[in-house]
Amino acid sequence: MKWLLRRACAYALCTLAFTGGCTTISSDLDAATTLYRDARYEMVQRWTQALSPECPVMSDAERLRYQYLSGMTAYRLGQPDLALHHLLLAAVLAQRAPTTLEATDQALMERTLDELQQAYSRRRG
Repeated sequence: MKWLLRRACAYALCTLAFTGGCTTISSDLDAATTLYRDARYEMVQRWTQALSPECPVMSDAERLRYQYLSGMTAYRLGQPDLALHHLLLAAVLAQRAPTTLEATDQALMERTLDELQQAYSRRRG
């Protein structure tokens, strides 16, 4: 029952964002994070694509969260080039604001980046 409530809340948040109910980038990123944690990757990707035009007005911390979510979502959806692009940007932003990501997220991002860079190097010869 609890998972059903979480899914219903995530769906409601997504619906609100696409209809203009959410008014801040931070709340949009919170909603996308909830969807990501619920493994609703396709919804997260739609969410982050909708947020993309807002990048120029995001703070460094918001942009880092955006790039991290975009990259990890692309990775989960089997889109390695897109994942590498976003995670490289996230890594640069993480150097500017090293305490923005939780330690576990930072470690996961670094491991994923390593894996993606190695795969990219093998593909390119």
